[in-house]
Amino acid sequence: MTGYPLLDWAIIGVSLFNTIVLLWLGLIVLLNADRRNGGVILMGGGLLLGGTFFVTHTAILGQSLTLNNDGLNFWWQFGWIPVTAAPYIWYVVILWFSGFWSRPRPRLFNRHRPWLMLTTVVGAGLLVWMLVANPIPNFESIITLDTAKTPNLYGVPLVFIIAPPLMVICIGLSIDVLLHPAPAEQVAVAIGRQRARPWLLGTSGLLLAVSLLVCAFVLWVFSKAEFGGLFGIRTDAIGWFDLALSLLIAVGNLSLGQAIVAHEVFTGRILPRQRLNRQWRIVLLIALILAAIVSWSLLLQLRPIYGLLLTVVLMVGLIAVYSWRTFEQHEALIRALRPFVSSHQTFAHALRPRADGASRAQELLDATCTDVLNSQRALLVPLGPFAALAGDALASPISPATAALSPPPELRDGPVLLAPDAYPGYQWAIPLWAERGLIGGLLLGPKLDGGLYSQEEIDIAQASGERIIDMLVSETMTERLLKLQRKRTATNRVIDLATRRTLHDEVLPALHHAILQISALPDSGDALASLTSAHQQISNLIRIALVTLDDERRVGLVDALRALVDQEFGAAFERIDWRITERALQPLDSLTLDVVLNAVREFVRNAALHARDGKSGAPLHLAIEIQSTDALYIIIRDDGVGIDREQAAEPSGHNGLALHRTLLNIVGGECYVEPCAEGGTQVTIVLPWQYLPDPE
Repeated sequence: MTGYPLLDWAIIGVSLFNTIVLLWLGLIVLLNADRRNGGVILMGGGLLLGGTFFVTHTAILGQSLTLNNDGLNFWWQFGWIPVTAAPYIWYVVILWFSGFWSRPRPRLFNRHRPWLMLTTVVGAGLLVWMLVANPIPNFESIITLDTAKTPNLYGVPLVFIIAPPLMVICIGLSIDVLLHPAPAEQVAVAIGRQRARPWLLGTSGLLLAVSLLVCAFVLWVFSKAEFGGLFGIRTDAIGWFDLALSLLIAVGNLSLGQAIVAHEVFTGRILPRQRLNRQWRIVLLIALILAAIVSWSLLLQLRPIYGLLLTVVLMVGLIAVYSWRTFEQHEALIRALRPFVSSHQTFAHALRPRADGASRAQELLDATCTDVLNSQRALLVPLGPFAALAGDALASPISPATAALSPPPELRDGPVLLAPDAYPGYQWAIPLWAERGLIGGLLLGPKLDGGLYSQEEIDIAQASGERIIDMLVSETMTERLLKLQRKRTATNRVIDLATRRTLHDEVLPALHHAILQISALPDSGDALASLTSAHQQISNLIRIALVTLDDERRVGLVDALRALVDQEFGAAFERIDWRITERALQPLDSLTLDVVLNAVREFVRNAALHARDGKSGAPLHLAIEIQSTDALYIIIRDDGVGIDREQAAEPSGHNGLALHRTLLNIVGGECYVEPCAEGGTQVTIVLPWQYLPDPE
């Protein structure tokens, strides 16, 4: 060592710091890669190779600088292997990162193909030479500058003439690659390269400075040959030079770590992860504290047991701090997600709506956008089978101007980075899924702090969006069912009042008159007639007020539909055409059968009442088609006046249609209303077999 305690402490501490950081980064790249292709393996291996160099560097610093030291000679000669290979690996990794091997071949390929071939031949030949012939002089020869036993040129070993310039060339070429990358095929990849390029340029610039300083140091050392070699150079000057190189590499490692952790450019992932960024900060803290204290304990030449105990105590303390911070972050996340894990009280909100009209789903979207994601704006667009139930899109903050936006078609493949011109104010589109497939899309705007969304935030946004759509569906279904219940309650009251009025005003007087007649003369003819009339009135009232489906439940779906349409609406149409394909027709449970029959009754009744548009004498035909393939299809088509597509999408004033559409969704089905091209209206009921319950 140099004999200066503070300088020696700094040299060993920075070397240990670089060792910890490079080894951790190498393992993180290899273990956390989404796809371990050649570039990922080469990058992780290069980082581990850099960490191996600093292992040898620290081992050399821990050796006594004496002649005929076998351990010192081993580490000295072994250390030149990672020094020679690391710059070449860095050059190849940057080529891979910048799209050198993409198809079709970019201009970058033709620009750097000769240089890649040249550096590969020279680098591979140099490494083979080092491993086979060992052309590196031992440490004693370096101190005395006695290079006669090794291949040299004018007293300078050939390995020192080839290796440092090769380092400069590889690092310089990597800078040129970063300044002229190939066009990216995906927008997300292009943005990731753009954000990570400053950090990679900073790392390459620092490595270039290190390579130039190594070349200058080699020239300076061998220029002192006539003055006694290294004996003519002060040890503190060599120590300061070594510290400068280590500090430059440490800053380069920090820049490279920021590119790997904050943008995950070498792990194959589009989005970074927050927990990796937090672990990076913890590792830097651990490396800094361990390097400082362990290097100081080495300089004090403490007994090994004391150094071991000190390291154990430090590791326990740092692990405790890391666990504490992890727990605090977990608690913060739970507080942010508390609106989603608490009771939504859907029925309470439906029974007692808020005065301002805001729904619970809107509150959750606002909480997700503001408190969890820190996003400027968000737009939730229901799609697929839940679109009719969930209603219009939700925006946070509320903005009717953006309600017309729809997610891109490629949403089924995963999160999509949006084009700014097509989706102004939005960056990401996230698919929302359920058992029935794609149910919606969540559009996210930029973050308020201008940062990137992490993978955890995208996952939270996806789960939150799916939960919000479920809540929208629940709110809509609850509201419609409550309206149905209120309507039925009102209907029952009317029927009850009508029953009481009929019994009070007509039936009871008739019975009273019959009693008077019976109590008079023995002739009971009039009494029997009065009683017969009262009996007929009561029978008619019961038949009108009470309708059951017991007969339909005892027969199949097709027979029940035929009986229902023919008995109730046979006279409403000039002709009813049936087309039935009963292949693989499965029986339905009683609940589903009731829902289907009531839905068909509602749709046929609408056709009978509204298809003529007030022209009672106009001919009207009805066609009913039943198909059974991958699902049960019931198609009801009339040739009346029809409806336009806007009314078909949102039929205003048709509470019965909305009710039966809701009930069909409850049992796993769907309903579509659309105008026919040749005139009339078509209603399609779809019941997928896999979502229907087994019949009892």
